Amino acid sequence: MNTTPYTTHELSILVEEYITQQRAGFTLRGLYSYIVYWGMEDHRLCGHQLPLEQQQAVGQILQRIVRDGRIREQGDGEYMKVTN
Repeated sequence: MNTTPYTTHELSILVEEYITQQRAGFTLRGLYSYIVYWGMEDHRLCGHQLPLEQQQAVGQILQRIVRDGRIREQGDGEYMKVTN
């Protein structure tokens, strides 16, 4: 099966959707699972693991959101939403 990986923009949308759905905190592992689920649904991924390039792109997206002050990195792949 020929798959087309998500673009950085598409990954950004998935990351933002996932964060919005969380009450307070989330894990990187949970976020990866969410993206893999949709990747398989959309026939964008084959397999049950997010490719390294996509993981790196997600990490950059999360770091941008941390810098924006909307989430806080807790360590060990855990993040907390910042409430105003």
